[in-house]
Amino acid sequence: METEKKEGMLRGLAVLLRDLREDTSTLLRQELALAKTEVAEKVDGVKRHSVYVLAGAGFLYLGLFFGSLVVGVLAYFGMVRTGALSPATAFLASFGGLSLLLSALGVGMLIKGLARLRGNRARLSKTLQSLEETREWVKHKVG
Repeated sequence: METEKKEGMLRGLAVLLRDLREDTSTLLRQELALAKTEVAEKVDGVKRHSVYVLAGAGFLYLGLFFGSLVVGVLAYFGMVRTGALSPATAFLASFGGLSLLLSALGVGMLIKGLARLRGNRARLSKTLQSLEETREWVKHKVG
């Protein structure tokens, strides 16, 4: 009778361990699937936003280019007409000053963009939360 009881307990323990192994395996597969899905969502979002940023930057560049030509020409004619500067000096002053201003603006935007990219850490928040819940579940089941 004592032997049968021990064998029954061992079989019960074996079943529990098998169930724990299967549940843990299933849980890990689900966690990996969640992480994979979350990474794919983040990558798709970054790709989509990058296209908008690049298109916007292209149009902004074109707008600044043609706008700077207009401003440079207007400044040139203003300086020549008033007689403040000779045509060659007015040309250098108007377009040189404008190029320095736009270059400073571009450097500022570049520094800001790089800083934001460095600060943008892709965290798998759903996966991390799910793993924390799983850890608590396992702690509750085992302990």
